[in-house]
Amino acid sequence: EQVTAAAVLAGNKNGRVVLCLDNDKAGIAAVERVCKSKILATVSDQHPVEFRITSLSDDVKDPADFVNSVEEGGNPGDLFREQVIEGASVEWKDWYQAQLIKQHNATASKGEKGSLAYLMDGLVGLLSMVKHETDRDSRLHDIAQILSGLVSGGEKGGMIPESIKYQ
Repeated sequence: EQVTAAAVLAGNKNGRVVLCLDNDKAGIAAVERVCKSKILATVSDQHPVEFRITSLSDDVKDPADFVNSVEEGGNPGDLFREQVIEGASVEWKDWYQAQLIKQHNATASKGEKGSLAYLMDGLVGLLSMVKHETDRDSRLHDIAQILSGLVSGGEKGGMIPESIKYQ
């Protein structure tokens, strides 16, 4: 409901909604769940709005920490908008794709978070949310290149590592 309400407000001006949650495991997991749930794809199909996700620097736990770190005389709102919202935000599908790929663990067993099967399921789910054929083809091409690198593992002749063969 909150995502839809934000889209309605921002969508009146073909605007954007930027998600910025806490920079800890729980905050990142919350954004991943929102991406996986298809709510962003569904709402953006219904409203003329762009969803973006921003990350805080590693030394900042949450937006309140950012505001508190601003030196006296600085404008926290302007700095947050400039450095975090404008400077670090990315389109939600790009953020989610990067998160899925970042979680890959060649030693994870089939079905475990981080396994190739888990990664593929997440990427297929993401691709199913991309409505425009050109965008889907471009994203698929990028994903294929990334997966090729993961599977080859930098080994001679592009051999598939044993841990991936059996996932």
